[in-house]
Amino acid sequence: MRAQNTTRQTQIREHAIRRRGVRASGLGLLLLLLPLAACASMPETREPVSYPHPQAQRVARQLEMAARSGDPRLEQVQGELDALDAALNAPLQTTASEPQATYEPAPDLSGFSPVFHGVHVASYRSRELAETGWQTYRARSEFEGRSGAVSEVDLDSGHWFRLKAGPYDNRAAAMAACAAVQQRAEWCQLTDFRGEAVAN
Repeated sequence: MRAQNTTRQTQIREHAIRRRGVRASGLGLLLLLLPLAACASMPETREPVSYPHPQAQRVARQLEMAARSGDPRLEQVQGELDALDAALNAPLQTTASEPQATYEPAPDLSGFSPVFHGVHVASYRSRELAETGWQTYRARSEFEGRSGAVSEVDLDSGHWFRLKAGPYDNRAAAMAACAAVQQRAEWCQLTDFRGEAVAN
C-alpha cells in the first residue's frame, strides 16, 4: 500500500513538472511574439511623396469626389473633360530640339570680275537714245543672238548711258566681237555685262 502511494506521488510530481515546462515554453514563445505583434500594430510610416504636377493631383481628387456625389457641374465641363481624356490617351510625342542654324558671312566678291563679259559699243545722253541705238547694233552679225544692256555712269563730261552687247562666256569671245566692230572703223571696248536689259 505504501509502495502504491509512493508511485502515485511520483506521477503527480512528474505531471506538475511537465505542466510547468509547458507553461514556461509557452511564456517564452509569447515573449518572442510580443515584439512582432507590436511592430505589426504600429502604423506604417511612409515618406511623403512629391508629385511633379500637384495641380493635376488636386483636380483628380476633386473630380473623383464630384463623380461620386453626382455633382451637376460636371456636365458644364464635359467638353473640357473630353478634350483632357483624348489628350491623356493620345500617344506621347517627344519633340526633338531643332539644331540651331549657323550662318556664315557671305564671301567678299568685290575683287572678282563678273562671270559674263560684254562689249561697250556706244554712249548716249538718254536711255531712249541708247535703246534706239541697240536696234541698229542688234541687226549686225557679230551681235546675233546677243542682248543689249544699258548702265549709267557719271563722268566729267556729264551723265551718260552706256550701251553694251553680250553676254559672252569668256574674254576671247568678247574680244572677237569687239574686233569685228573695230573693223568697221567704229569704237568698241571690253567691259562687263551689267546693266538694265534692253528689249530686243
